[in-house]
Amino acid sequence: MRARLADGKPQLGLWDLKRGSGGLQDIELVAQGMALMQNCPDGATAAQLHSAQHGQTPVIADFACLARSHDWLSDLRLLHHLMCGTDVQSEASAEGGLARVRRIMQMGPEVDFKQVIAEHRQRCAQVIDQVLGQSEGQGSEG
Repeated sequence: MRARLADGKPQLGLWDLKRGSGGLQDIELVAQGMALMQNCPDGATAAQLHSAQHGQTPVIADFACLARSHDWLSDLRLLHHLMCGTDVQSEASAEGGLARVRRIMQMGPEVDFKQVIAEHRQRCAQVIDQVLGQSEGQGSEG
């Protein structure tokens, strides 16, 4: 499913926080899969990941990391969208806008969004790869 989404709807740059490896969509797909395994009726991504972290799932992974990154990436995406009117155009966010985002998200002026976003996404992609590797080893499809 990840490969089909990547082919059909590729990530369109740094501020496209929804698509691509380690993005919001990737995290949400894993959360939904874990919710099915745990019989978790909650539709909220954080609750689904919490259920996976504390439930009886045979998959061992840092679901708390995914939940934290999902919250952070969601907040960042919303702020960027409100300021720029788009989810993906990084050019629309001037340095003054980035300073405002840093202030709202309580981040220092030294924060390099390109680096922090890449770190979050890479960490999430690693956890998701681990989850999918474990699931595939048990006969499930990733």
